[in-house]
Amino acid sequence: MSQEYYVFLFLLWLSIVLYRADLLFKAGRTGFGLRLYEFSAAQLEEAVRNNPFEGSYVVHLGLARLNAWAGDPKPETYQTARSTFQYGQGIDPFNADNYYIESRMILMSERGGVGLGVAEDLAKKSLQIDPYYAEAFLNLAIIAEMRKDSALAAHYFEEALLINPRFDDAYLGLQGLYRGKDQQGRYRASLSRVEEKYRDWPEIHVRFAESYHVSGDIRRAVQFYEKVLSHDPKNLQALVGVATLWVAQGDLTRAEQIFHDVLEEDPLRVEALNGMGWILEKRGDPQKAREYYRQALTVDPYNVFAKQRVK
Repeated sequence: MSQEYYVFLFLLWLSIVLYRADLLFKAGRTGFGLRLYEFSAAQLEEAVRNNPFEGSYVVHLGLARLNAWAGDPKPETYQTARSTFQYGQGIDPFNADNYYIESRMILMSERGGVGLGVAEDLAKKSLQIDPYYAEAFLNLAIIAEMRKDSALAAHYFEEALLINPRFDDAYLGLQGLYRGKDQQGRYRASLSRVEEKYRDWPEIHVRFAESYHVSGDIRRAVQFYEKVLSHDPKNLQALVGVATLWVAQGDLTRAEQIFHDVLEEDPLRVEALNGMGWILEKRGDPQKAREYYRQALTVDPYNVFAKQRVK
């Protein structure tokens, strides 16, 4: 038989193998979306076995194994997931995800020690590939915070927000650094650096409002919430925030109407459910208040405020 015939057979075989790998990948991705992580990992393992040099298959396999480890935190499950990302770094060295996720895994599991240096190197490697990887800056901020370097941690949190001003974890990180009432000025200084780039972003103004609330400057807090609502009257985060202020000021009627409007837009909004419960408690109706707290716990079973109030 001619050489062309064998080439044809090889190409036919290869196309069948790659087609099967793609089907397995799609099945694994569907399983991942349904949170069937063991099923997802099994499908993706077969996909990688059929096409071992496709970087996206490896990343998805690593994520499936990572979530399987989170549900079954055994050392061997952890190592299997981590080795998947290490394999991905070998076959696809310019995919920043493999470095970032391994870095994150180290932070999730070790929480300190010699692993911090490895996690730091991996996060920096991901940023060499993709300088706009906000989550990698978050890893570096967490590492700096664990090393008790608050100034460096704040810098990295700010870098993450300069890339993504909607990044809740970075805001929470800054808030964690500047918890005290006397530290709110430093927190707002960090927010101001982000605001210089994103002047009209509501997420930043909501954070300013929250900070002024912590400082006890209710007038300034209301101003920032109203600034958000003047551009976006249905911004639920701002509505919840300003309603909480009215509760603190004793204007229960105004607060109740706002919480009611929020729940019409989003019946599962935990802060609004808790707010309605708190208003009912203040009005002397603890039984009905607990109904709202129980609704909040069906959405968020670990919500500390609701758990305390139903006792």
